[in-house]
Amino acid sequence: MQQYFGNDVHGLPVPRSFSCVRCGGACELDSMVLRPAPGVADDATERFIVAWEDRAAGGRFKRFWRTSLDGAVHPKSIGLAAAFGAESWPAFWYLVRVSAWVVLPTSMTVAAIWVWQQLLFSSSSRTLWGPAGLAALGWDAAAWLAVTVGIVIGIVAAVAATAGTATLALRVLGEPARWRAIWTVHAYTSGPLLIAAVPCLGPYCAGWVVWVWCLVSTIVALTFGVGVPAWKATIASLVGPILGAMIAAVVTFLVVQQVTAGFPAPTAVPVTISVDGQAVPVEGDIADGPLLDAPAQSGEPASP
Repeated sequence: MQQYFGNDVHGLPVPRSFSCVRCGGACELDSMVLRPAPGVADDATERFIVAWEDRAAGGRFKRFWRTSLDGAVHPKSIGLAAAFGAESWPAFWYLVRVSAWVVLPTSMTVAAIWVWQQLLFSSSSRTLWGPAGLAALGWDAAAWLAVTVGIVIGIVAAVAATAGTATLALRVLGEPARWRAIWTVHAYTSGPLLIAAVPCLGPYCAGWVVWVWCLVSTIVALTFGVGVPAWKATIASLVGPILGAMIAAVVTFLVVQQVTAGFPAPTAVPVTISVDGQAVPVEGDIADGPLLDAPAQSGEPASP
């Protein structure tokens, strides 16, 4: 049996069709038996594919939840798939779908409660379904849609920014980081975000749990997907959230300062008390000293 050794990045011979060096017969890669090179374990030659990109893994719904489970429970497989060349655009659309699943349940619940209140407390159906009522309903629906889409875009942008800062951090640490691998790792390890999809409960009760879970999954996937030490993957994964928290704190401080600057300055209000039928002004802060009891009769000294 004649052996051939691969010479491309995946360890396969190039070209895929060639003539046998022994007998001159036609050889096709698809008809050959592939074995690991001497000293290479069998599982080291396995090519990992993200379920979301594998059409043979079932329909979109099944592939979506399988990828979400892998990102939350098996981040190593996500990292190995990224190392083998996971695609950027499928990862983007997967993240968009995750963000929509996170936002829509709570958003639709809030919209349903609002519509129910309008129907329950409206003075008359003519007021609600009249031209003015329909116009107000249209504006409210447009605002609801804008906020919902804005939150979805914000989640995707936040993950993209985190992947960008991780890429820069790894390059600063001396690692030849590839943006596509790091982006696919961050996108496909967003599965734990789905915990926040519980209407009106998840966004409030699962905040830190989801963040820590996503962080750990990303670190594990980066370690295997980019081939960097765990401590470098940890630093790279923390740079984005830390910068985001600092920017949020500065923006909040500036906004609060700008809002409070428009408030009028407190002014002193003159206070007078009646002593023997005459108004006597009180100087200083009335709260600095003890209160005086009003005299029972004119001419009697006030008791402290």
